Formats: sequence, structure tokens, C-alpha cells
Amino acid sequence: MNATCVRPGPPSLAWLRAKIIELKGKDPLTPITVVVSSNHVGLAIRRTLARTGYANVRFGVMGRLVEPL
Repeated sequence: MNATCVRPGPPSLAWLRAKIIELKGKDPLTPITVVVSSNHVGLAIRRTLARTGYANVRFGVMGRLVEPL
């Protein structure tokens, strides 16, 4: 698990895109989970990333991600 805090805006989206590519490596279907501050932020990021294409990336707020545990 890696945790990094970034400021919102275009530079953070570019950073996230690059980090997702880095973490997926050679397998574009590797599952990735991104923790966001709210569901609205997750939706906005998901829509932005969808313009360039991505697969198997899950977005969630911390409370929702730990519920199943």
C-alpha cells in the first residue's frame, strides 16, 4: 500500500495518471484502489480519467473501503 496526499487540480490529475500507469506496469488490468475525500471527487476523477482510458481502477472514500473489513 502506498499513500500520498496531493493538492487538487490539473497537476494532481497528471500525477495520478502517471502513478496508475506505473503501478499497473505491464498488466493494464491490475486492480488499483484510489482513496478520495468524497464520492463527488471520485466521480469527477473517474470521468476525467475515462477520457484517456483506464481499466480496473476503483475509487472510494476511506469509510466505505474499510466497511467490509
